[in-house]
Amino acid sequence: MVFKTIPAPEGETVKATVVFQHDAARRVEIVWLDEARRRRPAQISVSSKGPWRTPEGLAVGSRLQAVEAANGKPFLLYGFGWDYGGTTIGWEDGKLQHRPCRLLLRFQPREGAYPEELEGERELRSDLEAMRTADPEVYEMILMWD
Repeated sequence: MVFKTIPAPEGETVKATVVFQHDAARRVEIVWLDEARRRRPAQISVSSKGPWRTPEGLAVGSRLQAVEAANGKPFLLYGFGWDYGGTTIGWEDGKLQHRPCRLLLRFQPREGAYPEELEGERELRSDLEAMRTADPEVYEMILMWD
């Protein structure tokens, strides 16, 4: 375990505790609300396929339709192709909304290509036909606390 600077969106960096730094499959990054004492996590993130799962069984590599099934309904996510692209922004009062922390999943299209209608800083529904065709998968899971 090590406390170090890691990359963040939009070219920023943050200090985080990195657990299993040299084991990509088990690596976990923890950003703290109380950075000096390293107490109260602000966010915990995982971005490799490995042992980490939500209680519903979701993990890095889970497909869009599996996430919809776990949520019990479609949800909202940002369009692709920018720093926050593919990030969930609303569970639409589904099962994944009601938890003690906020679950963010970040998706990327499986084949890397996606139609222009899925690109950019806009809210999209997971049940769009173009989204289903892109067949995105989770590439990062983030738990957040305020």
